[in-house]
Amino acid sequence: MTPREYSSLIKGYSLSEVDRQNSQHLQAWINQSVKSTDAKGRSKFKEYKDFFDYDKVIKQVEKSFKEKHIDKHMVERFRKSVAEAERLLNGGR
Repeated sequence: MTPREYSSLIKGYSLSEVDRQNSQHLQAWINQSVKSTDAKGRSKFKEYKDFFDYDKVIKQVEKSFKEKHIDKHMVERFRKSVAEAERLLNGGR
């Protein structure tokens, strides 16, 4: 696996985690909407986006992957870790 492929894999995982968090926040927001109101009986959050801004979190993940650059030291550490993993998978030789 190349560093670029690994980065894509991690990015996909990160985005799936945002989806998982969104589901959890949506459930919490629904629960909160039923229970939590201000003095006038209105929900404290007018919209779900006020509670969890899904698009904002997705943009943060995207930005974190755009900002990263791959330097020579990172590539060399990656190659060493791949070589060590392959050595261990081949019986530790």
